[in-house]
Amino acid sequence: MSDSDIFETVCPYCDEIHHIIAPNRSVASYIFLNSIKPSLVYRQHMWKCSKCPCHTFSASDLQKILKEIMLYDKKNGEFLNPKPRTRSDTTSRRNHLAITPTFPDKNPCMTKYKMDKLISKILKLDPDSQIEAHFEIGGGSNKDDDHPDGIYHYHIYAHTTFSLVQQNNKILSNIMEKHRIDLKTLKGLPAICKWRKYIRKDLDKFQDKRLEFPSYKHNIDI
Repeated sequence: MSDSDIFETVCPYCDEIHHIIAPNRSVASYIFLNSIKPSLVYRQHMWKCSKCPCHTFSASDLQKILKEIMLYDKKNGEFLNPKPRTRSDTTSRRNHLAITPTFPDKNPCMTKYKMDKLISKILKLDPDSQIEAHFEIGGGSNKDDDHPDGIYHYHIYAHTTFSLVQQNNKILSNIMEKHRIDLKTLKGLPAICKWRKYIRKDLDKFQDKRLEFPSYKHNIDI
């Protein structure tokens, strides 16, 4: 585009078609390029023919014109410098998430199927997500047993733009069907470090379960 552009417009007084020169990247250029129709008082002030009589504007008219100029100026700035689009199901900054899905049916095949779907959903929205997940058996009635009959679950850490908004939470809950899933955003370095240490605490204790209930890692060194 040249430094200035010529646009066709109509005089609001005599309806005569004439042309105006609008500097490139100006508010006037923005108005014409985006097919915006300003108010009559704005057009009377800006685009009347030179042969048409001068119009006396009231204080109220001038205030309306100023407000409209400021509005177009703001919109033109956004038009010239568009901000990156942020999806509603992701965030502009990465979140640190703590996710704990439970699998009370203790079925290895179904557990793996649901874990794969959970992780795939996060990676679909943000392929660069860093994910670490480890299996654990919660405390059961037999406290002396090395493998108590407690709830089977995974602890997941995710550093991702995936957002815990209602839409995503519902999708993850639907994947789990009737089973529980706890979702939390970790705030602050102490909470993040504590969670990452916590999810690794039973790596040796349930080592014999790793073939059926493997650990997961994506874009991260464990």
